[in-house]
Amino acid sequence: MPPEPRGSQEDPRTHLARQWLEKAQHDLLAGERAAQPEPLPDVAVYHAQQAAEKALKAYLAGRDQPFRMTHDLTEHPSAHAPLPNCVPTASRR
Repeated sequence: MPPEPRGSQEDPRTHLARQWLEKAQHDLLAGERAAQPEPLPDVAVYHAQQAAEKALKAYLAGRDQPFRMTHDLTEHPSAHAPLPNCVPTASRR
């Protein structure tokens, strides 16, 4: 992560969360590009997983919850906790 700019008034947790979200957005963009004509499905899925991982880390960073630098999302304690009310869930059919 790049260092925080001098004189920034943003809360450090918020700043770190924003950095993780920016990286997640980049992965989503890369995944979308990989799904264009002449798609590369494995690359698109990889970047989608990376975006989900980074979004989870942004959520944890914003709440000052520690997390390990791992690619296994099931290792994060929040992966086993119920989602907050603000996160929409898919309806079951």
